[in-house]
Amino acid sequence: MLMPILLIDGLNLIRRVHAGVPEVAEDRDDAVLNACVASVRRALRKHQPSHVALVMEGAGPSWRSREYPDYKKDRPPMPDDLEAGLPGIKNALSEIGVHALFAPGFEADDVIASIAKRTGDAGFQVIILSTDKSFCQMVGPRVALVDHFNNLARDHEWIRERYGVAPEQIVDLMSLAGDPSLG
Repeated sequence: MLMPILLIDGLNLIRRVHAGVPEVAEDRDDAVLNACVASVRRALRKHQPSHVALVMEGAGPSWRSREYPDYKKDRPPMPDDLEAGLPGIKNALSEIGVHALFAPGFEADDVIASIAKRTGDAGFQVIILSTDKSFCQMVGPRVALVDHFNNLARDHEWIRERYGVAPEQIVDLMSLAGDPSLG
C-alpha cells in the first residue's frame, strides 16, 4: 500500500489554532507558531505521508472574487496579529519539511481539490486535512477528509448522516441551500 499524500488546508488549520490560543496569552505570537508546528507534527506522525503540502491562498483576489465582488464579503477579516505572524509560521513549518504551496489568483480549496482529484485518479491515496465542509464532495475511494482537531474522518457514512446526501451530492446541496459564509 502506498503511503498517503497529505494536503493541509493551511489557513483552515492556522486560523483554528490561532482561535484556540487565548488573546491574553503571554507571547501569543510564539504560542500560535508553536501550536501550529505541534499540530502539523501530530498530523505527520498520525498519517505518515510520503508527500505533504501546506496549501495556502494565492496572492491577490481569487477568480471568484473577480466574478462575484460580494463573494465572502461578510467573512471577518484575518486578525492583524495572525496576518503578521503568517510568514513566521510558514518558515517554521518549512523547517520541518512542510512547504507552502499556492497558486496566484486561486484559493487553497481550488488547489487542494485539483491535486486531490489528479493524484487520486492516478492511484494515490490522498488525505485532506481540513474542517471545511466544501471538501466533503471530494471524499471517495482514494480521497479522505480528516477533521484534525476532532480526530474525525469525514467519510461517506459521516457525510450521509450529517448532510443527508452522498459526497457527490454535496455540491448540489450547497448550491440549493446556499452558504452564508460565502456571501
